[in-house]
Amino acid sequence: MATLAALVITCAIAITGCARSSDPEIAPLACLSGTEAYLTALEGAPGRVEMADGTRISECLPPRQPGGEMATVGSDLVAAATTLNADALEDPAGPWSLRAGYLLGAVERAAGSTNGIHSDLVRRVSAAARYVPSGDDPGILMPGFDRGLEAGNTRG
Repeated sequence: MATLAALVITCAIAITGCARSSDPEIAPLACLSGTEAYLTALEGAPGRVEMADGTRISECLPPRQPGGEMATVGSDLVAAATTLNADALEDPAGPWSLRAGYLLGAVERAAGSTNGIHSDLVRRVSAAARYVPSGDDPGILMPGFDRGLEAGNTRG
């Protein structure tokens, strides 16, 4: 019984220690928590935007990120941008456009220090966040989007 208790405590300590990785090539665990985790973090935009463990979105894209992890994080970021864009097109007066801009700014901020490995992700997030159906006025997203983009580039 004592051995089982020691094993449980050891596992709990190991799991807690993995919450924020000190390895500059591995994204913190919060970055792998799915699209909803990013959408929840972005509720603080344009102010303090952090994942559940205090990680900034730009910290989810380390310079030498493994491919599988990059695919997971990238997929979640594109899905978050797509959701925010759809909400912004439906409700232009809401906070969605600002949050989409912030997300793109944070991704751009991260990509600026990764020697190009995240450049495709920047294009994909940008396309998802800026999408406007053919024939619609692209200006519908701009005021909030630009403010969010600036904040994301600065603090993301």
